[in-house]
Amino acid sequence: MECAEGCGCEVRKDAAHVRTIDGVEQIFCCSDCADVFQEGRSVEVAEALRRYVLAGQTTVDHGCGAGYYTQLLMEFVGPRGTVYAVDANPERIQQARRHLGCRFGPEAPERVRFLDTTRSIPESSVDLMLSNNVLCCAIDRLSEVKEMMRLLRPAGYAYVRVNSVRVKGVAPIEDREWKALFSGWNCLDEGAAGTMRWKLLTRPTLTEGSTRP
Repeated sequence: MECAEGCGCEVRKDAAHVRTIDGVEQIFCCSDCADVFQEGRSVEVAEALRRYVLAGQTTVDHGCGAGYYTQLLMEFVGPRGTVYAVDANPERIQQARRHLGCRFGPEAPERVRFLDTTRSIPESSVDLMLSNNVLCCAIDRLSEVKEMMRLLRPAGYAYVRVNSVRVKGVAPIEDREWKALFSGWNCLDEGAAGTMRWKLLTRPTLTEGSTRP
């Protein structure tokens, strides 16, 4: 049988990794693919990336985890684009490397720039930044938002996704703070699903009506 994640690997019965997701038992070739499959349940993120990321662009997957969205960004920007996969947890970086190598072949991880922080990414160089479950874990959230502003091109996009419950001992982002953090940004869309909520944003310099379709 094939891995449920779609990586193309054949799963041996004696080495299958079984996980129940949304009440359905799924069979995977490894725990990395199982984690990636679970990340991919957030379809609204994938749809936003599909709509706003173009071939040849520079993108950031901040909070890359097992690499599901890194994988999508690689597909959308193509070989001429740049993808930064950023995660403060070195184990997650290694997990993303393994998954991308499994998914695209051993040369695939060389197409991605793996970092533990965004600080070394050049100013105003990013077309789209995905911040996935990073802001809700941060102590200094305003500094994180300022760093997004530093990275984005004038017409760049930020997709910010947070968990509305306490994460890693850090107090959740309340409604007033969620609004205040991005008070100077243009919010193109926002929503919530379960304990997760998100915003699709542009820098204030992008005027109304000038967004890409």
